[in-house]
Amino acid sequence: MYFLAKIRFEAEDDKGRIKKIREQHLIEADTVGEAEKITTGAFGNGISPCVIECVQESKIIGVIEK
Repeated sequence: MYFLAKIRFEAEDDKGRIKKIREQHLIEADTVGEAEKITTGAFGNGISPCVIECVQESKIIGVIEK
């Protein structure tokens, strides 16, 4: 199954201003809890604290790789 994880963090731009960044990532997992754990592991230890806003089941059935 695939889950859509919406995360938020802050980053400094070229002029030194702090910008709020929002991103969406597709996570392969068996449950919402596992998807949240994977997301926290991937983004939780960055320079800026990452906030997981939402993890929900995706309508994507599969990914075709080349």
